[in-house]
Amino acid sequence: MHFWVRYAFHLRDPNGTCIFRYDNEPHYPLMNTFPHHKHLGPAETPIESPRPTLGQIVLEVRAAVHVA
Repeated sequence: MHFWVRYAFHLRDPNGTCIFRYDNEPHYPLMNTFPHHKHLGPAETPIESPRPTLGQIVLEVRAAVHVA
């Protein structure tokens, strides 16, 4: 099983506004999923999130851009 040492996966709209971003930058030590977390929406609100798989990211991107 392979894991990324550091990662950040961003999805932004055509104007550059954040839709979501997963990363493991260690800046939210009180989260239960530290250092893994997700940022949501234009405010890039951080929420707890375990390390995503590439499959999860692909599904979320497809849903966000409405691809069948």
